Amino acid sequence: MLVLNGLPLGVVPVLIGPIQVLIAVAPAILAAIGSTLLLMFRPSVIKQGLRLLWRQKIQVGLVVALIWGAVAGVRALGARGVAGVDEDREEAEDWPMFQGGVRRLGIVPGTPSPTTGGEVWSYRQGDHWFLATGAVTGNRVYVVSAGGLGVLDRADGVGVISCLDADTGEVVWSVTPRFPTGFRTFRATFSSPVVVGDTLLVGEGTHLTRGARVVALDTRDGSLRWYHETVDHVEATPVVYGGRVFVGAGDLGGIRCLDLETGELLWHLPGETYEDAETSMVADGDRVIAGLGVDGHAIVILDTETGDLRRWIDTKYPVFSPGAVADGKLYIGMGNGDFVNEGEPPAGELWRVDLARAEQDPEYTHDWKVQVSHTILGAVALGDRHAYVATRRGQVLAVDRETGAIAREWDAHAPIMASPALTEDILYVVTRTGMLYGLDRETFEPVWQFPVGSQPSVHDPGVLSSPVIARGRVYIGTQREGFRAVGEPDRGQIPVWDGELGGPGLGGNPLRTAVPGLG
Repeated sequence: MLVLNGLPLGVVPVLIGPIQVLIAVAPAILAAIGSTLLLMFRPSVIKQGLRLLWRQKIQVGLVVALIWGAVAGVRALGARGVAGVDEDREEAEDWPMFQGGVRRLGIVPGTPSPTTGGEVWSYRQGDHWFLATGAVTGNRVYVVSAGGLGVLDRADGVGVISCLDADTGEVVWSVTPRFPTGFRTFRATFSSPVVVGDTLLVGEGTHLTRGARVVALDTRDGSLRWYHETVDHVEATPVVYGGRVFVGAGDLGGIRCLDLETGELLWHLPGETYEDAETSMVADGDRVIAGLGVDGHAIVILDTETGDLRRWIDTKYPVFSPGAVADGKLYIGMGNGDFVNEGEPPAGELWRVDLARAEQDPEYTHDWKVQVSHTILGAVALGDRHAYVATRRGQVLAVDRETGAIAREWDAHAPIMASPALTEDILYVVTRTGMLYGLDRETFEPVWQFPVGSQPSVHDPGVLSSPVIARGRVYIGTQREGFRAVGEPDRGQIPVWDGELGGPGLGGNPLRTAVPGLG
């Protein structure tokens, strides 16, 4: 009993005796354990053990099979990550097509513009790449990763579709869909997810994949609703419009229209005629517009109900850029290059097409076109007065929507393969080398930049995912750094410099980025 000034304070356990005894016998215990291990690893003992295992091979085999099955089951359950229906989602607008809507702004309306800060969170899926662009609805971001590719020309690999909490990056669910026929596992993909109501849709495959599918999942738990199999790859991002899904299926698969609820094929245009339907289409009124790439060289206007051709417009270059529409006008880019090849010679154009006039006048092709030095791969982001576009060389342009005159130009000094995103005051572009820029949309002066990805290599295509702006952050996929949420709005705080070089572990810069790793 511990006593202070005559008052009992508590009981102190007496441990000194037992500890002394344990210390005294410890050497003997360790010596016994060591001699036992040495005895177990003698050749004669190992030989006798192997003979015993062989005599009991059936029983041992059953035990191993049970253990393997249990481990596989746990892994499968962990891969799905489904703990029931996702009930914490905020009500949100749909994300029915690439970059969110027909103007391809890449934003959730009303979001503040991030212009400062660094990483908020990152999500990795092993060594997977995030080639696709995310879809943000409410407090959820839906992403697709591509594993096992190594290089872009590999046909297969494993694709994982994940639902993340947009604020924290925590996994709500994560799945690799499986199928009863064909290639049974969802393969690595270039297609980006779209979300309408409780349905997520995404294409399967990279450029050499065959027999790829369009996949529909329940956004609440990631369960498979339906799938539609094609003969080719489905790199294109689906478009959901009027209860229908429109998607191109690569070199040979043509253009397809599916029922949103059931996946039933409503109409199909053959790949022999509609060659290289690689890019994401855009729907407007009763029209759906597609671009045709290598061997296609065309813009096609189709009837959404029947698939009937309403106008075929030949183009000088392959069309890989997803079209954008405002006020009945189509803005679409094209060029000689693609995501792997620069093009020979490198060249491209931006067109504006009056859709109603194109259907009425068979001689009409476009209102105006702007010649650029390299191909345009990303979508055109449409502001009220200007169309914003980036080229494969790194040229960023603001083009007057009425006249086609170039109002502003900025050079990123690195290729841009992704689409820009446009808020009320900032234009966001990301280079293939991983540098994200925020440009004042009126002056093109950089107001923020942040390195989201690493320098590409022969086995690394660089950043192809487009920035998406929501909840005051930029959401973007990378090859080595995972899927990332970065930045925050500038709230006018006074900058704090936390000691030498900005503070422990920081890189001596106001962005507060970490010191790079060795090598």
